[in-house]
Amino acid sequence: HGRFVLDGLLPSLDEKLVSVLRRMVEPDVSKRYATARDVVRDLESRPQPPPKPPVAAAPPATDRRRVWAVGVGSVLLVAWAATRHWTHAATSSYVASDAATTYAPPTSDHADEERACDAGDASVCFDVAYRYDNGGDGVTLDYARAAKFYERACNLGNAMACNNLGVDYERGTGVATNKLKALELYRGACDSKNAFGCRNLAYLYEPDDAGAGVKPDITPAFAIFSRGCDLEDGQSCNNLGWLYEDGQGTPKDLKKAASLYLLACDHDYLYGCRNGGIAYEPADGVERDERRAVALFKRACGEKEKSGCLELGRMTLAGRGTEADPSRAADAFQTACDDGWLEGCDELGRLYASGKGVKKSGAQAKKLF
Repeated sequence: HGRFVLDGLLPSLDEKLVSVLRRMVEPDVSKRYATARDVVRDLESRPQPPPKPPVAAAPPATDRRRVWAVGVGSVLLVAWAATRHWTHAATSSYVASDAATTYAPPTSDHADEERACDAGDASVCFDVAYRYDNGGDGVTLDYARAAKFYERACNLGNAMACNNLGVDYERGTGVATNKLKALELYRGACDSKNAFGCRNLAYLYEPDDAGAGVKPDITPAFAIFSRGCDLEDGQSCNNLGWLYEDGQGTPKDLKKAASLYLLACDHDYLYGCRNGGIAYEPADGVERDERRAVALFKRACGEKEKSGCLELGRMTLAGRGTEADPSRAADAFQTACDDGWLEGCDELGRLYASGKGVKKSGAQAKKLF
């Protein structure tokens, strides 16, 4: 009935509103909005400033939700915070961040820019630092000069520059490695409400990254991730959820963990969508809802994120929360396998061995196993 009434009104409505309303009354429940926040976000569609968070490719988690950090892998240069803040080893705790919108400083005369920086323009100092940090636009890559300009911008009050300079000191890029200095810079950025500074500060207390004067301590990490989540950083919300789920730094609370995973998903941290889907599937802290789980897994199985493809394939194969479809399940398993999730390769191999959803092939099954 909602669809019928809506169709009669469509010609008089704004195009964006039409798109939102259609999705709200989509007959296929799995294609509707997962949360009310998704509706608001689509209606507002406000462009966000392009962050430059730590980025690395996420390997599969064998215990479904507990891998927070992932292998170092190749580091991508994206947007405008600390790309070179690598994530931790696979035995550690945090999931790597999504790639973000690419940032390019405005083209201008570089000599004029440096003079403007010397005159006290923090944003120009940041742009100069970014160019030296990444090269291009007539500037030769020079990490040492990048660090100097990040320092000027930081001293002039640019919180993102403080975060980036913290990365340089943590990793020893363009400056001598100094984790205590990195901690100081991250704390200053976090105190200035820079979410990436908060996140990197929390990471620095994690055992794999601590040392050189920084004592591993999950208690401050918990408090700092809470601050990052309050600043609407999805990855901080996700990691905070894991702490609640595992009872680290706080009493174990599955309901709170599930709510934080969903909040991470609302903030477009798509690994949080996967974790939220897992919570709804076996009812960890929330009422069991397989359709909701499928909708969340779909969000985490797309162009930007593949972590939900394995679970989506399993749900689709079993017909849980969605119509059973071995062919679509095979597609989801293939995507997971191609992204490095070995369990996806195993599931796809079983389909090839049985001929379910794909053409039976023992050779292909053996290759996947």
